[in-house]
Formats: sequence, C-alpha cells, structure tokens
Amino acid sequence: MKLVWTDEAVKALKDIHDYIGRDSQSFASALVERVLSYEDQICSFPLAGRIVPEYADGLLREVFIGNYRLIYHIVNNELIEVITVVHAARNLENA
Repeated sequence: MKLVWTDEAVKALKDIHDYIGRDSQSFASALVERVLSYEDQICSFPLAGRIVPEYADGLLREVFIGNYRLIYHIVNNELIEVITVVHAARNLENA
C-alpha cells in the first residue's frame, strides 16, 4: 500500500506545528514526527482505524494520536490518502 498526503492534510499538519511551536518548537516537531510515524501502521493495517463517525463511510478511517485525529481514505487496495489532521476537540465540519 502507498500512503499519500493531500495538500490539505499537509497544510493542517503544518498549521498544527506552527500553533504548538509558538510555545515549544521541540514539542511541535515531536508531535509531527509522531504523526508521521503512523504511516507504516496505516499502510499495514488500514482497516484498524476507526470509521469516522461523522460520515459512517467504511473507507474513511481515523487514528487518534494524542489529542489529534489523523483522518484517511482507503482509495483502493493500493492507495490511502491522508485527508486531514485535526484536534479532537474541533468540529470536523469546520476543520
């Protein structure tokens, strides 16, 4: 399986890094590294993520990484797209 990040997901992760980085650059970088470390897990076990409850689509999944939701779409047997990364307290419709 190949995992790709949408432009929106890259921007979301950069925005999270920038926001956290105002207080701690090292914590912001550590969080980004932690998020990126989930790529292998998602590729190996794409159905292990929880179905995103707001959409109830079996191919739209999420994993929780600390206080963040990494949301991805299983496109087919060869491709997964990371859609976004959002804080768990945020309303997904406004993310």
